Amino acid sequence: MEQWPGDPLQPDPNSASRRSGRRDRGVWFLPPVGVRHDRRGARGGRGAGSPGPPRGHLRRPRGAAAHDRAGAHGDPVADLSHRRRRQRGSRACADHRRGRRPAGGGLRGGDALHRTSGGLPGQRRATGRDVAHAGLGRGPTPGHRTGHLRGPGLRRGPRLHRHAGAQRPHPPHEPCRRRRPQHQASPGVRGAAAASDRLMVPEFVLPDYDGATLANLLPSIEARLTGGEPVIDLPRARKYVILLVDGLGWYPLAEHADHAEHLAALMPSALTLTCAVPSTTATSLTSLGCGAVPGHHGVVGYTFLDPAADRVLNALSWDGGPEDVEAFTLRPTVFSRLARQGHRSAAVSLTRFADSALTRMAFGGTRHHGVEFESDPEHFTDLIGAALQGSDVVYAYERLLDHHGHGHGVGSWQWLDELARIDDLVVHLAEALPDDVCLLVTGDHGMVNVPQDRKIVADDHPELAGYRHIAGEGRFRQLYTDDAPRLAAVWAGFMGERAEVVLRDDALAAGWFGADPDPLAMPRIGDVLVAMREDWAVMSHNFPGEFGLVGMHGSLTPAEMLVPLFAIGPR
Repeated sequence: MEQWPGDPLQPDPNSASRRSGRRDRGVWFLPPVGVRHDRRGARGGRGAGSPGPPRGHLRRPRGAAAHDRAGAHGDPVADLSHRRRRQRGSRACADHRRGRRPAGGGLRGGDALHRTSGGLPGQRRATGRDVAHAGLGRGPTPGHRTGHLRGPGLRRGPRLHRHAGAQRPHPPHEPCRRRRPQHQASPGVRGAAAASDRLMVPEFVLPDYDGATLANLLPSIEARLTGGEPVIDLPRARKYVILLVDGLGWYPLAEHADHAEHLAALMPSALTLTCAVPSTTATSLTSLGCGAVPGHHGVVGYTFLDPAADRVLNALSWDGGPEDVEAFTLRPTVFSRLARQGHRSAAVSLTRFADSALTRMAFGGTRHHGVEFESDPEHFTDLIGAALQGSDVVYAYERLLDHHGHGHGVGSWQWLDELARIDDLVVHLAEALPDDVCLLVTGDHGMVNVPQDRKIVADDHPELAGYRHIAGEGRFRQLYTDDAPRLAAVWAGFMGERAEVVLRDDALAAGWFGADPDPLAMPRIGDVLVAMREDWAVMSHNFPGEFGLVGMHGSLTPAEMLVPLFAIGPR
């Protein structure tokens, strides 16, 4: 969820929320987490479920930003024969594909990434024919352009359970038998008796805190730079750039891959990571920056309780948060640790984020480079280039995909336009970076669309009362109460199959927040946790801005928990 200081949570009232004319494919591919996928797709290209564009169509060279060119608001589908047609009125659909590449010698690599290809994420190997038949461009992916994330280098895969309509084409490397903290499961709540041995709901994805997860990305970079043993077997490079795209989930990308053909072409060689619980921006970014699980760093949700003040705080805007951010922080960042070892780091994000509480908790130890024009790829790339001049690790944050997902929904024309722009940005950035830099592209969580008739308003049901505070977000509510077993039983009976209601101790025993949680972090977690299933959400009038959201996240479904990790370079 993206709502840093100054960002209203509600969508822009002046922005129309039109749906794309694109049909849902009805095919979901459930990748084995932490495993590099086979490069060859199934026979038959699009007829076999491939989300890529038809063969023989490659994107035209990039040019200036749409709003800077004459004729940028012409027919939105005129130059998009290789994409699915969208409704007229999607003004920005063709903006980033018209025009020409700007002159100048600053770009490297030519059109190497314009001719990528590959199979489908999660498909079985079906034939030995060329990967071009998978329907994503022409020819093989150039080896000097694409870094390899080697699955066998991971310690293990997470527990990933089958859900309706999902396919697991490959088994995990080995059964996941991770160490559990010694918490006693509390009886009387659905699923609690076996909480430490299994997931609460079969389709939920447990974070792989011991292996392929966001929290292990920076420690793995640190290991590469200092000669250690990485958890994630990243390409060796002299410098690293992490481009984190807010809301870039594996499933939303795979379902709409025809709007991001270059990223789609790299998906067969990408890793699938799990984010943290809850699957939300504040928790994921702090897990990334601190290299720690939520139970250790203490940022346990979008909103959660500050026990010292007995008040709910917003981790993004810091409304209700304490003035002394450093005292509230439980773990130092990996960037600070790198600095002590002689490796400097930088962060590239909106200027107004420079001094936010979340930046201080998650990215302390970095030199901040403020983004003024976030839709301008040249500006964004120049800032990253400047940051690399004095840094070995650069973190760059892109927020607009999440913003449009919340306001208009995954698959809306606004969201699709932004996905295509990010696809262009990745290509532009990969070409511009020096040869000795590895570009890592990932997300912090996925997203699901929640219809209005699937939003349960807790305040409208008196039987659900009995909590002192309600926090979290629509897909993952946290309740604070003096009688947790009674409240959990009431909520579990009311929600039925729409949600999994668990006590805090049971969630800790199941590993939702990681092993051996910090005693200072534990009371920040709700006494009762409500993780929504399918496309349900539970709302509260305490958070009126959330009622206008279309796309939401926070729960443990694969669509929210799984994110891709692409490695490009070094070359």
